[in-house]
Amino acid sequence: MERLREHHSRRGTGWRILDLAARWRDRLAATGRSPVDVVKLRREIAHIWRITPLQAVAFAPVATPRVSVVIPALDDVQLTRRCLAALSLAAPTDLIEVIVPAVASPGHDIQELVGIDGVRVVAVEHMGFAAAASAGAEAARGEFVFFLNNDSLVLPGCIEALVGAFEDPTIGAAGAQVLHRSGRLLEAGRVVWRDGTSWSLGEGRNPFGPGYSYRREVDYCSAAALMVRTQMGAKLGYLGREFAPAAYADADLCFSVAARGLRIVCEPAAAVVRGANMIRRRGVDVASVSSGSYSMINEEANRGRFVEKWSRRLTTHPDPPRDRRTANFTGNRGATLPSVLVCDVILPTPDRDSGSHRMDWMLRLLMPITSRLTIIPLKSYAYPEYARPLLEAGVEVVAGEAMSLRRFLKSRSGMYDIVVLSRPDVGERWLKQIKRKQPNAVIIFDTVDLHSLRFERELKVLGRSPVGDPARTRELEARLIGETDFTTVVSPDEEQLVRKMEPGARVVVLPNVHDMRDTDPPGFEGRRGLLFIGNFDHTPNIDGVAWFAREVLPLIRNELDVDLVVVGQNAPEALQDECGPHVLFTGWVPSVEPLFDTARVFVTPLRFGAGVKGKVGQSLSLGLPVVSTTVGAEGMGLVDGTHALVRDGVADFARAVIELHENRRLWRALSQAGLDVVSERWTPAMMRRRLEVLLTEAVGYPHVDRWRTGGDEATRVAG
Repeated sequence: MERLREHHSRRGTGWRILDLAARWRDRLAATGRSPVDVVKLRREIAHIWRITPLQAVAFAPVATPRVSVVIPALDDVQLTRRCLAALSLAAPTDLIEVIVPAVASPGHDIQELVGIDGVRVVAVEHMGFAAAASAGAEAARGEFVFFLNNDSLVLPGCIEALVGAFEDPTIGAAGAQVLHRSGRLLEAGRVVWRDGTSWSLGEGRNPFGPGYSYRREVDYCSAAALMVRTQMGAKLGYLGREFAPAAYADADLCFSVAARGLRIVCEPAAAVVRGANMIRRRGVDVASVSSGSYSMINEEANRGRFVEKWSRRLTTHPDPPRDRRTANFTGNRGATLPSVLVCDVILPTPDRDSGSHRMDWMLRLLMPITSRLTIIPLKSYAYPEYARPLLEAGVEVVAGEAMSLRRFLKSRSGMYDIVVLSRPDVGERWLKQIKRKQPNAVIIFDTVDLHSLRFERELKVLGRSPVGDPARTRELEARLIGETDFTTVVSPDEEQLVRKMEPGARVVVLPNVHDMRDTDPPGFEGRRGLLFIGNFDHTPNIDGVAWFAREVLPLIRNELDVDLVVVGQNAPEALQDECGPHVLFTGWVPSVEPLFDTARVFVTPLRFGAGVKGKVGQSLSLGLPVVSTTVGAEGMGLVDGTHALVRDGVADFARAVIELHENRRLWRALSQAGLDVVSERWTPAMMRRRLEVLLTEAVGYPHVDRWRTGGDEATRVAG
């Protein structure tokens, strides 16, 4: 397909259609979806929409439900039956209980609902949606309460996706995307402005678009499809009766949850289709209001109550923008937090290479302190499954093609406060476009490592540098440092080199990140052998393993019967053949900790390279002592004999490995020292503080600008 597209994209309408289809497929891949998912969604909507009130409905009794689904039935029993029918077909009926708060009146016969197996009908007075929903929730036995309007038709996977969102302990409420029967969005969460009015986000947009495919923090989600923890909802009184019959009750609940330091999100993997009872009017939140209970007088009165109750928080919200696109882009967080665009070569694959590991941590730590965080990779990436964890963390992912970037930047012209260009080739290709389309953005060049230094060392060791030209790369790096506002490097050593290259450069050190393990590492006894880990798309790793196997390992094996286990993807067959039977290549493995827990010595036999080696920090963080060359240990401030053993000659390197492998006392001292130095220098908390400082210096935002609990409502504090 790729070669056909490339060869024939200019050859007429048929091939242009093929080209567009391929690009559409690539864009979907960035959201973790495929064209099959789009077709599947349309079929699911069509299937659900054909359900009639006459559809047979039954729910099996569940002794310990996970989710209590609360569906107020204030009018139109047939509409409620249709909602229940869709729920019985699409929901995990072995995990849910169904509670229907219903009004018994001469014109509203609820006996049809009472007779449905597995449905608990709770008789209520006609006090409106909020009071009825709260009355139903008070009877809930599940861990979660899922409020569902009786004209909402649940699509498959909705409830499971919402429950999955709560695996993130920072989330306090989660809502589903609300779709029109056409498959277009009615809302993907809602934003509240300073005057208390609210807008739905994404109305009329494609739910598979990058702006709506990530778990997005919002001001609130409509009670048409809103889930909260039962314990939290009960503590807050669920949908407050002070906002009867309905307007602003769901906004109040979500604001109350947020005031306790928790986030409100719209979960893109969860969706419901709204039926004929949906009232839609821009600027007014009526998504959770039944047709019989809504009035403009009530809506205006409740807006006044809401503004009075949340006046302190609303003073930090912006006025409604003229351009609705701005609201869809940032919501109201854009008034206080910067929007950040990250451009990298590939989508981060954090368990496959050190640079990706660092970038993945940077994205996750930036997300809470930005209004929107977007990453767009230069290349169509080989591992689209890595998009999903980022999307669930709240990072927007956009497919990476040159044409895609031009269209993307045009659609977001002037919307980003900060743009990060990671690595020289990305800067070379995209800097001019970024400056044209984001003229007011602060541009940061993230070197990852100084590529020119790596190429120079490779040339010195091998007599050639097949990957890149050192002189040209140094010239490119110097130009990017000079033409951008900030340069970020991975170590103080490279900070000094950058300052020599461009004396006026503004440089910030953003080191590697290593999370500390939860348990103590296994001790000296029970371990044996040597370990190396690295991505073999990186030439220093190929050379280092070959050198170690050819020259160092034979000296070690003269005294110890040990093998070297080599972990990492894409090891060349020629290298594997050259290394012989005592070097065992595992390829990429999904979990490396067991290998670190059984090896006794980690070796870093790198003869050239640059930056900080993530493999060394990873080994230290897991309690496995390291023998490294000077190049392998550079930039980390490791003291030879205290944190690791640093040796360069063949005989010296071999002797250090033998000594560390056999000396219990030395092994234990270095293991503990490694854990200590990681906890002092390279934890996520350390990186977050550095990122906060960078954002403060770049655009003048406070270090931390988040909602914290304080009195009756959230208060803004600087941390």
